[in-house]
Amino acid sequence: MIKLLLPLFIVVSLYSHENIYIFPDNHTRCIHEISDLIKKSSSVLIVSEHYHHPALSKALILSAKKGTQIKLILNDLQGEPLSLVQYRHISLYKTSAALKQSYILIDNTLLYTAKTAIDEDHFSRHHLTMQCSDSPQKMKMQHHFLSPILSSSHPYLE
Repeated sequence: MIKLLLPLFIVVSLYSHENIYIFPDNHTRCIHEISDLIKKSSSVLIVSEHYHHPALSKALILSAKKGTQIKLILNDLQGEPLSLVQYRHISLYKTSAALKQSYILIDNTLLYTAKTAIDEDHFSRHHLTMQCSDSPQKMKMQHHFLSPILSSSHPYLE
């Protein structure tokens, strides 16, 4: 039995882990997992059309107080994102690029993708999916896709 642990470890480390959360059923569980990961992270990147999620904001504030570098790139800056700017280590950027999906990238190792803006009301009322992946290939593909958005975004406080 112990001889099988090494091959099992190799197989598990080679293949990426991927979860799909179906909202609104898994909304609470998914947000709880994201919040816990954000609190333990060293960097967080959130790219979305707009942002309104108090539970995630609380986790962002707690992790920013611990020194986590947080970058929000949004189309719509009204409301909750403006209140987050007052915290050290939270950077708010505006982009004019049309964003059809939302991304939460934690420590460049874990990527959450949703086909809608990050909005608590939308997550808790509509049927949609959020995908979580730690696949290096997906990370590379998303970095390639997000690089024009990252380079064209402008800091809110400049």
